[in-house]
Amino acid sequence: MRQNLSNYQIILTRSGRATVTYKGRQYLLTAGTGMVIDCRQPHIYEVAENDIWEYKHIHFLVNGAQLLV
Repeated sequence: MRQNLSNYQIILTRSGRATVTYKGRQYLLTAGTGMVIDCRQPHIYEVAENDIWEYKHIHFLVNGAQLLV
């Protein structure tokens, strides 16, 4: 967790699936879906034991503004 940086992450799922726990809720990411995460917030990625989650992600900093995610 990067509490002192305005660091965000975009996750795009290419194949497989994963559950992301973020802000107290669980989100199922499947092929073609994605989400934006404020990395200062606690978040957990989980992939089922026999599953493979293929994804792309990018981290970026926001200076002087706040994203609403």
